[in-house]
Amino acid sequence: MVNRTSAIAENGGKLMSNALVGMQDISNKVHHLLDNSKQIDMIVTTIKDIADQTKLLALNASIEAARAGKRQKELFSSCIRCRKAHRTQWKQCAQAMS
Repeated sequence: MVNRTSAIAENGGKLMSNALVGMQDISNKVHHLLDNSKQIDMIVTTIKDIADQTKLLALNASIEAARAGKRQKELFSSCIRCRKAHRTQWKQCAQAMS
C-alpha cells in the first residue's frame, strides 16, 4: 500500500509539474498576444491619423477649388467688362474718325 501511495503521489507530482509547464506556456502565449495587440493598436492609430490628415487635405483642397472657381468667375467677368469697354472705345474712335 505504501508503494502504491508513493506511486500515486509521484504521478500526482508529475501531473502538477506538467500542469505548471502548460500554464507557463499559456502565460507566454498570452504575453505574446498582448505584445501583438499593442503593435496592432499602434498601426491602427497610425492609419486613423493618416485618414484624419487625408480628410483635412481633401477639405482644404475643396475649399481652395471653390476659391479658385470664384476667382475664375471674377476674372472672366473682368475680361468681359474689358472686352465691352474695348469695343465701346473702338466704336467711339471709329465714329470720331468718320
